[in-house]
Amino acid sequence: MDRLSLSYLTYGECNPLTMLPLAAAAGFDEVGLRILPSGPGQPQPVLGQDEDLGREVVRRARDFGLAISDIEMIRLGDRTKIGDLRPFFDRASLLGGRHVLVAGDDTDRSRLIDNFGGLCRLATEYGMTIDLEFMPWTAVPDVRDARAVVEQAGCSNGAVLVDGLHYQKCGSALDEVEALPAGMLNYMQLCDGPADFARDDAAMLYAARHDRLMPGDGDADLVGLVRAMPKDFVFSVEVPNDRLLAELGLEAFIATAYRSARNVLAAAGR
Repeated sequence: MDRLSLSYLTYGECNPLTMLPLAAAAGFDEVGLRILPSGPGQPQPVLGQDEDLGREVVRRARDFGLAISDIEMIRLGDRTKIGDLRPFFDRASLLGGRHVLVAGDDTDRSRLIDNFGGLCRLATEYGMTIDLEFMPWTAVPDVRDARAVVEQAGCSNGAVLVDGLHYQKCGSALDEVEALPAGMLNYMQLCDGPADFARDDAAMLYAARHDRLMPGDGDADLVGLVRAMPKDFVFSVEVPNDRLLAELGLEAFIATAYRSARNVLAAAGR
């Protein structure tokens, strides 16, 4: 059966021990965790600093019947050295993560592919996958580019990560997603957005981090995307929305995210 995971960006800055019972009560099967900043100037997540907290999160997640899905995030830039990322994998392994979210920032395509392949090879030592998320403002802006990097790296644990909001904004077509091999997809991020949006990088980045819509509340073709995913799949609900979170409070916000995602899956016949 399909499973729903609660993405880090949905619960954000709160203590992960506060998040776990709320995720379980809402009905989520899995949760995602972040241990590295999302980019330069962003804060270091608490789980990336406190190993004892990580062990407690693993224990409590097990108590609540929650699996750990994805671990965020690695940005492949022009100065990335794969060997420096081993501590990340040590911590991700401690947490029990299965998938590692990766963004591609390096405009040197040959170096980006080499580093992606090196990252995949390092991840095999830990039994993890490397999932490349295309984002319109990065060096991997769309489905075609993400698939090309993964294929040219040639590693069986390399994958493409489809995000509903980025898909809507990047100009890719549904048939490009449908053509992705099943083995190149490990999970999808469910979120929504309006058809009318500002197309400059700063505005798209702000919306991605602070102003997404609940699945089904916008204009993205989420039903089509969901139908394109393999059977028995993980759908990570990633809906950071500062205004709605302040209005509802964390518990109701997480519950709303679950119900909205479940409704989209039902509409897709899943």
